[in-house]
Amino acid sequence: MLYEMVVKNKIGENIHRAEKTFKARGTSKVIIDEAGFKEVRACSNLAIEKIFFVCPHCKKTFDKKKGFHTHINMAHPEFSYRYKKEW
Repeated sequence: MLYEMVVKNKIGENIHRAEKTFKARGTSKVIIDEAGFKEVRACSNLAIEKIFFVCPHCKKTFDKKKGFHTHINMAHPEFSYRYKKEW
């Protein structure tokens, strides 16, 4: 699963996580995978302001996980087995 996030750096230094650079005291909009999401979420100096779920097949964004799963089941049923339904 891909995530599109708006992340705010709270300190005065650049932070490098998940092969992305977050500028000092600024906000960044990034698209990362699940491993990168866990890495950004674990960093105490980064605050996730918004999160969207991105379809890896057609790059459509969803604000809720339920909408993402509904889209996968309806538009890409051949790939629905790949995503856990955790809602």
